[in-house]
Amino acid sequence: MRKDGSYGNVLSIVFHDPRTAKHFYNVFNVCKRSSFGTNFTLAIPYVQLANYWNQDKVAKHGVPRHIIRISVRLEDSRQIVETVKRALKGVDEFEMKKDLN
Repeated sequence: MRKDGSYGNVLSIVFHDPRTAKHFYNVFNVCKRSSFGTNFTLAIPYVQLANYWNQDKVAKHGVPRHIIRISVRLEDSRQIVETVKRALKGVDEFEMKKDLN
């Protein structure tokens, strides 16, 4: 539990390009699973897991298929920030290579 009594936060990230979202997910060095009952940070491709059979319906409501849901848990916040920074650096490198092709 955090000092203020909370257990963490949930946020979603959407990239303009689904390929970039996939790359971020692959290089984001956290556990990939669909449980919010842990004390460590998790990431999931939200629509693909939570609405697998209804992806078209969800997309009609403006929710992109490539949204990444992150459940930030109890690790030191500096550790999480560094993990995100490394993943975003990987995204920058991916985007630069993509632009060259």
